[in-house]
Amino acid sequence: PINGDDVKLLREMLCVNEMGNGIKGGKLTSLDLSEASIVAGGDAYYKFNTISYTSNNTIGKNFFIKCSKLTSIVLPKNITSIEGNAFHSATSLTSIVVPDSVTSIDYFAFYNCKNLNSIKIGEGVTLIDQSAFSKCTSFFKMNHH
Repeated sequence: PINGDDVKLLREMLCVNEMGNGIKGGKLTSLDLSEASIVAGGDAYYKFNTISYTSNNTIGKNFFIKCSKLTSIVLPKNITSIEGNAFHSATSLTSIVVPDSVTSIDYFAFYNCKNLNSIKIGEGVTLIDQSAFSKCTSFFKMNHH
């Protein structure tokens, strides 16, 4: 299981000083979380303008916001939603696989992911907010089953 403490650590390895806190970021660029489970608990993983905690089976608000080193991710196969700003300004993100269990992709979830050019959206998605992919200027391949 992955809780807030774990997400906070992942953010430190993927993000480059997004909050002026001196964190330089690690060398992690790609994640395969397909076998992981997101669970409630642990510390807040994001504390800037808002405080964000993990929830069961959810890629929460600001989960990977401004994680500019992240290039690709496979999400946990049991998550049910991707909340607002989850990947906002993850500017190096080029590809993502959204599992069949996801039913909704919220506002600005992938806002300004300007290099995102491949996304596979599972068959369970029934709601994609109109702003979910705003400013994704490299978009060319979206598969929805």
